[in-house]
Amino acid sequence: GVRTVPLVGRRVLMVAWDGTDHELVRAMLGRGDLPVLAGLLAEGRWATMHSEPALSDVAAWASFATGWAADRHGWADVARLDPETYAIVRLFRRDVEGMPFWQHISDAGHTVTVLDVPKSPMGHDLQGAELADWVSHRPDLVGHVHADPPELVDEVVARFGPDHGQECSLVRATDARDPVAAAEGRARQSLALTVDQLAARDADLVITVLGSGHCIGHGLWHLHEGPEPGDPVADHYRLLDGVLGEILEAAGAGWTTLVFSNRGMADYYSPDLTDELLLRIGRAPASTRWRQRLVTAWQHWVPIRLRQALPDRWHRSARAGADQARSTRPWFAVPTGSRCGGIRVNLQGRERAGLVAPEDLDATLDRLATAFEGLVDVDTGEPAVTAVQRVTDQWTGPHADRMPDLYVHWAQRPSRGVRSAEIGEVHRHRPGPRSGHHTAEGWLVAAGAGISAGADLDGLDVHDLGPTIGALLGVVIPDGDGRVVDELLDLD
Repeated sequence: GVRTVPLVGRRVLMVAWDGTDHELVRAMLGRGDLPVLAGLLAEGRWATMHSEPALSDVAAWASFATGWAADRHGWADVARLDPETYAIVRLFRRDVEGMPFWQHISDAGHTVTVLDVPKSPMGHDLQGAELADWVSHRPDLVGHVHADPPELVDEVVARFGPDHGQECSLVRATDARDPVAAAEGRARQSLALTVDQLAARDADLVITVLGSGHCIGHGLWHLHEGPEPGDPVADHYRLLDGVLGEILEAAGAGWTTLVFSNRGMADYYSPDLTDELLLRIGRAPASTRWRQRLVTAWQHWVPIRLRQALPDRWHRSARAGADQARSTRPWFAVPTGSRCGGIRVNLQGRERAGLVAPEDLDATLDRLATAFEGLVDVDTGEPAVTAVQRVTDQWTGPHADRMPDLYVHWAQRPSRGVRSAEIGEVHRHRPGPRSGHHTAEGWLVAAGAGISAGADLDGLDVHDLGPTIGALLGVVIPDGDGRVVDELLDLD
């Protein structure tokens, strides 16, 4: 049923409730709290969508756009290790390989409007327009809105206001009022722009991302108790449902509509203990342990606003000390952007000052995995780690060697710390700046022409959305890691 020429007459509208939790959405649908979304569901289909739990939401969005896995597009997290300098370096849109699926759709003759898709490569010379990093939950660069055509930036900023500035969810909120108001403001900005662009452009494909739910989930999840009114997270989902209603009204009849979130949200019991445990396993020199623990204390005990206020030389000194410490260790932790810990081996021939010989890598990874799998909760004795995942068992693409060697899947429950006979007892630091973090489970509600109504679907992958949208519009999206979800479609 997939055509290779544009399918005339069908139009597709995609609205993302970024970072919203599928379990809460379903509970609220059951209570009648999301009437607009429920109306779509009554005509269409619910599907549960999955992405890799070890990887960050950066990887999920880049995979959504390109249809490629992280070892192909190269963006497993927003930062990764530089094996020459041992620095943790920030990645940007320009570092992502692959072409967004809306580029293929535009090249096939369709007009497209793409608004605020985060952490993805952008299209170029589109038939239509794309805007990025305006009110998405985290910009590629603060103060840099991007657009194709470029003049769209000045037009949007002049009419609807500037970009939102810094990451919206770094600080755990103690008073819900300010972050709730800020998130509502973001949602209203996104709504105004979406309605404007629906009227201004006769597009066949419209994608708009509402990033405010992402902000609410990270910052206010500790205040979330359920779907009842008065819960700030659930209340914001009600707001998003109203925003969706206004978008559908502005769009008018005749659209195939998909509302979705690539990833979910749940309690986050960090900070991560991975690096402290690796220091003990590795029996690092006293000077290295002291330096690394000073960096850890700096990150977890000094409030982020105070750290941001200090002169740049303080930050440069802290980073240089951490980089030097990594170069002297056989293994160390690297960031993942997920609820998992990341372990990187200091490998000869890969890292500049590698200490572990390639022929010893398998045994080293086995040793580290066994050490982490043996950890238990200090109070309950229950396993503290649910799995240790070796990256090369799943990812072998051109960017796999820039990922961690192991992902540690921590049990997600409150805990004072962990212990084992080999490592001893290690206690957690105070709670991190985020109370909510992403789960691998996303969700999708689809309705309209080309969508088959029926029972709930499971097993969709984030890589599948692009090829499936292409099929709805009669365009084959080539060379992806996903598939056309035929069971969702009725293209006859």
